[in-house]
Amino acid sequence: MLTAAVSVVVTIVAAALACGPFFPNRFITGGDMVATQLASVNFRSMLKDLTPKVSGGAVKLEGARYRYVEEMSGNGADIQNESRKEHPQLRQFQLYDLGRECYSKKDLTGACAAWAELLALPAEQNHERAVWAAYMTGRAFHATEPSKAVEWYQRTRRLEATGYADRLGLATASIGWEARIALDRHDYIRAIGLYTEQYVAGDPSAQESIVTTMRAISHATAPQIDELARNRNARTLVTAWVAARPTASITNDIAGPDFCVRWVDALARNEIKDVPNAALVAWAAYQNGRFDLAKSWSEVAGADSTMGQWVHSKLLCREGKLDDAAKVLAHVIRLQPDRNGLKLGYWWGGHEEYGWDSELPSAMAHGELGLLLLTRRHYEEALGSFLDGKHWSDAEYVAERVLKPEELTAFIASRWPAAPQQAVADDMPDDMRDNLRDNLRDNLRHLCARRLVRLGRFDEAQAYLPAELKLVLAQYQAALATGRDPKVAKAKRAQALITAARIGHNDGMSLMGTEGEPDFAIWDGNFETGHPLLRSTGREPQEDGKEPPPLLVRASRDEVERVKSSDSNPSKRFHYRYVAADLAWEAAVLMPDGDPKTAALLCEAGGWIKFADPKAADRFYKALVRRCGDTELGKQADKLRWFPKAVTTGENAEHAAQD
Repeated sequence: MLTAAVSVVVTIVAAALACGPFFPNRFITGGDMVATQLASVNFRSMLKDLTPKVSGGAVKLEGARYRYVEEMSGNGADIQNESRKEHPQLRQFQLYDLGRECYSKKDLTGACAAWAELLALPAEQNHERAVWAAYMTGRAFHATEPSKAVEWYQRTRRLEATGYADRLGLATASIGWEARIALDRHDYIRAIGLYTEQYVAGDPSAQESIVTTMRAISHATAPQIDELARNRNARTLVTAWVAARPTASITNDIAGPDFCVRWVDALARNEIKDVPNAALVAWAAYQNGRFDLAKSWSEVAGADSTMGQWVHSKLLCREGKLDDAAKVLAHVIRLQPDRNGLKLGYWWGGHEEYGWDSELPSAMAHGELGLLLLTRRHYEEALGSFLDGKHWSDAEYVAERVLKPEELTAFIASRWPAAPQQAVADDMPDDMRDNLRDNLRDNLRHLCARRLVRLGRFDEAQAYLPAELKLVLAQYQAALATGRDPKVAKAKRAQALITAARIGHNDGMSLMGTEGEPDFAIWDGNFETGHPLLRSTGREPQEDGKEPPPLLVRASRDEVERVKSSDSNPSKRFHYRYVAADLAWEAAVLMPDGDPKTAALLCEAGGWIKFADPKAADRFYKALVRRCGDTELGKQADKLRWFPKAVTTGENAEHAAQD
């Protein structure tokens, strides 16, 4: 019943569940894990794609039912007897309710007798409740006489098929109960067939029932596994279940790595030639370390199979043929996997299926391709691939740390020529502001602008800045020019440098902050993430204590040199605060000793870095004591042997109190 046309959901395996916010997958830091480990099939989501669009609504009873209720609440037996003569079709409701009352009191014999009388009525008199009575009779026999229950479940479906009313979907529910009896008898093929029929009919509860069946099958005997392998429908579902189990070395999944290997071996032992599901078999074989089978099945799947070609690319990566693997991944993208219903999500190792997000398969392919292109020193192409997949956390690293400034500006010019940008207004709704920030074009241009500002190329940076920051940069640039002009009076130069310092401190993240390390503007400076040069091997330590094999997708020497040359100055967290503090120091040098304004400035600027880097702030404290020891702030600093917690009033008081 299931074929390769069934859409499949694949998921990346993460190392562990994390506390705090969820960060998007970063392909670069994944290293060999991304390059050589296949994603996992999300079994539940695959089943979801099987479900047809089933319309449904509230159950509506016919007018006869309402008349029955109305008359039953009237004048007793006389009205009931008269009603029976006038409306004989109401008898079915009376009998069903009588059986239901007996059932609730555990009187199963009485319940079945009432329902049997209902079913014996002429068709025109039991049309509304015949299906209900047959279904509940099956439920009554389910625990004690399952064979009889099966007969009644099947009769339920026959009644529904011949036109009897079934507004509650009891015929579909009966499939699930019959399947449960088959599962209890370890008749796995029958159970799978029935649960699949129930799911396709639109009963969402069948999803968990199928998962339960798959768990039970993981304990099947060898003959049972062989029988399942030879049944097309069972084979498709079990293979998908096995493919959904992450690599055995990184999880203790309930299916068990032993069963996964046993299943793949059973497919080989029974010489299955199921071409429509070849790609799924290849996927499962690769996941469980049977790379020989994965290769043969991916070849059977053919060049037009998205999953088959993905397996092929992983096999090439394992052989170190990264250029060939990149070509295959590019082919996967050209196959337009999104069009075929393939979806991707995230799978957290150690738990069964905690898929918390999903993305299109083309996005994952672009991410993996970007990693391979970066490794092979095709930097612009890697950046383009990451952007195509909307993997900003990878794209920003290539743009900010790997490409040279001229390469970055040329890339932007060729991909996104200059266009008017929408300013982020103060009264703009949050969702609109977020949409603007999430725009890759604007993100990349802003990153480029900040990089140029760090290099002192202010005029060039203006062309890439968001509109709301252009004036801020102009003020910063003008203040620097005045403050460093030896022809200008010292007092005016000092004030200009103070202005530049405060702009650098207050707006530094937006003007010059690094998108990645060390400032992490990508997370608004709130979090730090791993450096892309530190790439995972995706392999466990060797038992003999030896180092694992070298990385396949390690950073090249050229990439490392480029990263070093593009580092911020200084290479410290929130580096722009140090830049601002240095500017304030320049201003203080131009100001007189013993002046309260000089003391306030030293206290203010030292406060910008005193908590994160007391050693760097120490020079401000010492200058405050030596140069302004007679001021109120200087006296407090000398007494505390550190910066005062508060400052005196004055035009610099507010700034001096800031951290």
